[in-house]
Formats: sequence, C-alpha cells, structure tokens
Amino acid sequence: MSATVSWLSVAKVDPYDSEYQAVSITIVERLVGGLPFDIFIKRAEGKFTRLFSRGDETDPSRLKRYQVAKGVESLYVGRDDYKIYLLFAEQVGARLLKKDSEATVDELIEVTREMVNHTAMEIIMRHNLNPITVQAAAQTAAACVKLMARDRMAFAKLLKSMGEHPYRIKHALGTTTFALMLARADGIKSEKPLTNLGLGTLVLDVGMSLLSFEPETKTELTADEWKEVKQHPELGKRLLDQSREFPTEVKMLVMHHHEQPNGNGYPNNLHDSQIYYPAKIAAIADSFAALVSARPYRTEPYSAFRAIGIMRESHGKFDTRLLDLFASFFIHTSDPK
Repeated sequence: MSATVSWLSVAKVDPYDSEYQAVSITIVERLVGGLPFDIFIKRAEGKFTRLFSRGDETDPSRLKRYQVAKGVESLYVGRDDYKIYLLFAEQVGARLLKKDSEATVDELIEVTREMVNHTAMEIIMRHNLNPITVQAAAQTAAACVKLMARDRMAFAKLLKSMGEHPYRIKHALGTTTFALMLARADGIKSEKPLTNLGLGTLVLDVGMSLLSFEPETKTELTADEWKEVKQHPELGKRLLDQSREFPTEVKMLVMHHHEQPNGNGYPNNLHDSQIYYPAKIAAIADSFAALVSARPYRTEPYSAFRAIGIMRESHGKFDTRLLDLFASFFIHTSDPK
C-alpha cells in the first residue's frame, strides 16, 4: 500500500515544549556532583522560584524540608534543560536497574516514568530516531519488564503519575503494561522477547502522529479520516525503518497490531497464522487500554468487566485463547454475567 499522508503535514501540540518541565525529586537526589541545570519549585500557577543553581550540589535535607513543610511534590527545570535532565535520568535509571533489588518499588516507578518521558519526547512526539534515543527506548522497555517482575500493581501508580500527559503517551504506557501482563501469563519469561514487546508497544501508534489531523480531538471520523487512520501501522513501520536500531520484531509488531485472525484487520487483511504472534498480544492490550480510558467521544471509561465484554462481542477480532487468558485477570466466576 502506498501512503498518501504528508508525513509532518500538521503541527502537533508538544507537551514537552512548556517553559518549565516537572522532574523527579528522586532523580535529582541521586545526581552526583554539581547540577548541570537550574532547579525550580512552583510557587503558584505560572510562577517558579529557583531552588538550586547550575553547579550547586543537591541538599537532601533542604529538599526534604520543602517536601514535608511546603508539600512540594515535583521540582522543575527550564524547557531548554529538560532533555539534559532526561539524559541524566537515564543514567540514574540504568544504575538503579542494575541493582533493582536495592531500590524500592516507588524509586523504580519514578525512574521508569522519566525513562518513558524520554522515549515519548524523542520518538513518539519528535520522531528522533538516532541510535542513542533508540537505545534509551530499549532501556525503557527493559525497565518496564523489571518493574512488572517486581510488582505488577506498581504500574497502576505509574499510570496515575502520568495523569497530565496527553492521551497518546498514557495509552502507550497502558498498552505496554497490559501486554507485558499477558505475555508473562502466556509463559513468555525471557528478557529479550519481553523487552522487544515492551519497546514495540511503547511505539505502537507512532504512525498516528504522522496523520494530517489529530484523531483524539474527534468525536467521529469521516470516511476519508478513517481511511487515513488505517494507514498508521504502515506509516509507523516506515518511520521506524529509518533507524537500524529497531529490531525486526518491533517493526513487525507495529505493522501487524491491527490485523485480526478473521482477516478483517488492516492494513493487509492477514489471517490467523499470518499474524506475528506478539502482535496478537499487543492487539488485546491496545484495545483494552483504549476502552478503559476516557476519550473525547466517551466521557466515562468502560469498566474492565464491560471492556472485556465488548472485546468478546467482536468475534474473530482477537485470538480467543489469549483473550480468555487476559479476561481471567479481571473477571472471576463470581462476577455477574
């Protein structure tokens, strides 16, 4: 299929372009030596005060006083310094993940969130596919795998901490969460396939950012808009093809995640055995994450029970065995029919 969409034809709102960006106190506390940027606290809406200057060393006791006495939950850096902060956050995350048993679950949540932010900013929002950002994205996926292994329920806290992020970023993280849950339950335990699944689901809908309109602002799509949406798996793969760093498995996941066992999926109407198996896992996670989220055309998210019911009503859309396994996480024999 030849894509007719002009790749960067529409300006998107970039959540990482605000004058000040929130950063993790946990990360700042773990920075060694002089700070590479100024650190601010938020006094009131739109009003920020410098707490530490570039070159200062962090003062944990001072930070604790602000947290306890003044209720400070986040620190901030300037927009131009945010990318530098995220690179340092990656380093802190890498250190913690090497010895994840020495970190608390809350600390792992903090570093994973900042690693997700790095992936979202560089790849999902800005399509920066240089080897460093792709490697960072792979580390983010590995962090998700380790966090899931430590405490599956930690992802609920992680998702909640992303509350002000755009839907596309929260959806990517939600899809990754549910996909890893399902993969582990399905017996996939090895780190490499889980990491590839995590990386693939984080960038699953990157092609959506290449459309000529923003789907999440729409309550209903026209026939032409729906036709364009159906191109997003191919657009996403074409974007990832620009980097040799993305494994073939990740590209296949992106390309196949809307194919259906009954042959009614897109973009290539593949049938059951033709669909890349991890893409079947991603398809269930992707749909469920969308159904349990608030959307412009649906003011309230569906309950997990109702979401599973809707997915089961779509006969042949999902792998039946995998869907039944996924449903077992949320539906028990005592639940109402």
